[in-house]
Amino acid sequence: MSDERFIEQPPAGLEGWRAVWRDDRRYPPRPGLVARLLRKLAAILLRASGEPVRQRDFNLAILELITDLRTDLKGVETNLARDLQAHVARMEELVPIAVRRGDALVAAVDRKIEGVSARLRDLANPPAGEPVAIAARADFVYRRLEEALRGSEADVREAARHYLPYLKEGAPVVDIGCGRGELLSLCRDEAIAAKGFDTNERSVADLLAKGLDASVGAIPGCLNGFENGSIGTLVAMHVVEHLPAGMLFALYTEAARVIRAGGHFVIETPNAASVVVSATELWKDPTHLGPRHLASLVTLGREAGFDVAEATTGAPFPESDTIQVASDASREIRQLVTCLNQILYGDQNLRVVLRRR
Repeated sequence: MSDERFIEQPPAGLEGWRAVWRDDRRYPPRPGLVARLLRKLAAILLRASGEPVRQRDFNLAILELITDLRTDLKGVETNLARDLQAHVARMEELVPIAVRRGDALVAAVDRKIEGVSARLRDLANPPAGEPVAIAARADFVYRRLEEALRGSEADVREAARHYLPYLKEGAPVVDIGCGRGELLSLCRDEAIAAKGFDTNERSVADLLAKGLDASVGAIPGCLNGFENGSIGTLVAMHVVEHLPAGMLFALYTEAARVIRAGGHFVIETPNAASVVVSATELWKDPTHLGPRHLASLVTLGREAGFDVAEATTGAPFPESDTIQVASDASREIRQLVTCLNQILYGDQNLRVVLRRR
């Protein structure tokens, strides 16, 4: 039967040591008469001096202090973990915002650079046609609008790569309203025969200086020189929104005449189904007459002898422009905001590709 005054081995943990010192338990004495007598004598002397009590109280105080320190450290650890988690969550919210703002700043700088470049080109390249003061001034002003609103040439060129499969399949390519020549430049790099037409004499002069094939010409007269079925792909990027109805009908008629069977008529225009585009963005350009709806573009195409090869959208709005929802919002609120964003902030561009029967 074990003696409660003694312990057989060191206890585990602070609580075990606290119980040992509180109850004044000791290791069992080693066998031997002399050793036991000496131990008893030492115990009598120590008790007389009060040393065991002082040592026990000190040890208990140390154990209490260690326990308090461990508790405090746990609290500090918990607080640090909570603060770190909050900072990480905040950083996860701020980093995308900073990236979007950085992208917007880069885009703005790109537009400024494009604008300065266009002004330098205007000075270096005279208009391609006869100099008429009022017309030249109008061309100059529209180039400023294009540089400010259309986006950088690099971005437009990259977006035009979407049509590469049609362009490669259907040479030669004719780009009406070729503007700054992003699509013509892309075709040149891809070894695709392409020619462009534009009413802006300054733009045409700039394209000629770049070594691109471009001429001054308006719709539908610019297509008069092409024989029936001689074009593989006719491209009209951001053109139809500038045309009155009669000219739009004439464009479809000429497109059906000059595009060969199996060739494509590529149309890109502001997306009429996006409320923000139709209500505000479209009207930043004063030469826009109105949005052109997918239904009307497809119907005109079918009447002229085309089938629909593609009807998609592109150029989404930056996320920072759309309606934002709190991270703790309910599923129903998130679904509602998603639906509203699709209606209000639908993609900015409509892509319609018609195949000639």
